[in-house]
Amino acid sequence: MPIYRYECPECGQRREDFLPVSQSAVMPICGCGHTMERDYSVRVGSGNKAFGTPIEMFSIAPENPEQERVLREACPDVEWNEPLKVPKAATREQKLRLLRTCGFEEHS
Repeated sequence: MPIYRYECPECGQRREDFLPVSQSAVMPICGCGHTMERDYSVRVGSGNKAFGTPIEMFSIAPENPEQERVLREACPDVEWNEPLKVPKAATREQKLRLLRTCGFEEHS
């Protein structure tokens, strides 16, 4: 499912929703009561949407050199916060690959 970004034309509040394509035409209502508008400035529909800032994956930081080796080999395109030994996912695809490598699964 793609991530859709919306912005309120009245108050400027923004939000992102992870929705099936079948619900993409429904515009959400902002907390101020106005209908939000779709923000098309981000890539939508790509399973590999780039994050604004890479996400440091502290929850899966390796505890030993062997775990670090496995993560680095499974995800060679992922950057690392070297001093902290923490992988940084720049896209959703990288994040999911890191999580799968650690034994986590995505459920719908």
